[in-house]
Amino acid sequence: MKPEDLFAILCRPALPKDTPEVIKFTSKIWEGEDYIPHVWEQWLHDYQGFLAVAEYAGQVAGIGRLKPLSSHEWWLEGLRVNPQFQGRGIASHLHAYILDYWQRNASGVIRLGTASTRSQIHHLCARDQFSKIAEFTMYEAPTLAQQVTAFTPLNDKQVSDALEIIHTSPLYQLSFGLMDHGWEWSNPSAAHLMQTITRNEAWWWRNRRGLLIFRDEWEGKRRYPLLQLLACTLEDLSDCLLDYRRQGAGSGHKSVGWLAPLQPKIQAALTEAGFERTWDDSLVIYEKSTPR
Repeated sequence: MKPEDLFAILCRPALPKDTPEVIKFTSKIWEGEDYIPHVWEQWLHDYQGFLAVAEYAGQVAGIGRLKPLSSHEWWLEGLRVNPQFQGRGIASHLHAYILDYWQRNASGVIRLGTASTRSQIHHLCARDQFSKIAEFTMYEAPTLAQQVTAFTPLNDKQVSDALEIIHTSPLYQLSFGLMDHGWEWSNPSAAHLMQTITRNEAWWWRNRRGLLIFRDEWEGKRRYPLLQLLACTLEDLSDCLLDYRRQGAGSGHKSVGWLAPLQPKIQAALTEAGFERTWDDSLVIYEKSTPR
């Protein structure tokens, strides 16, 4: 038995004193591109969510966060393990600890997203009886330098109409009933649409034949529009995506993107509209509901 095998894993709420250790080990993850160092202080002071750490051998060995997206929807994010302590069950203990907190203090549904290649997280989800509900992958296309007048802003008096279009669009079911909030997914609601209106991200397409919500996404120094939600008929989908490319050029972008549902009908329309898949893997969404 190795000396380090004698240590127990202790999971607890995160504290300000954990900051130096967390910043140190997360700064080395993803070749220094992890976002955790940029949001850690914000997470520490967000008392609506639950931020947890795992201790091992007196050091912070892992972190994870539970975030409320609505009164009944929760998002599990930021699960990280200090590379120094890989292979000791840190992620498994943290996942179970945060899930137990959610089951004791919340209700509704909890979701998480993970890469299709992260087999350990898939095993954890299966162990804890999460269901795989959705899968997305990235598509991008160059913008089209053609003038377009197909879009008008959604306003706050039109939210109920917008929700009706969303829920009756075949894309709602093909998108698994989910809306992207910036690498977090939930069911679209009036509150969510009001937030997008405030940020000028929601647009009617061609006299309400469709609705698009897209935000600016940053990848390194590159900025480009990324679709969060799209509602229209399947027959209109290719034309709507082509106008999205034209709108991107009008806003000064060189490309546009969509983390699109892995659905054959949507993929066919994307190809027809000149989009190409840019990820080899995909993003898988899992969820678990509290007993009714």
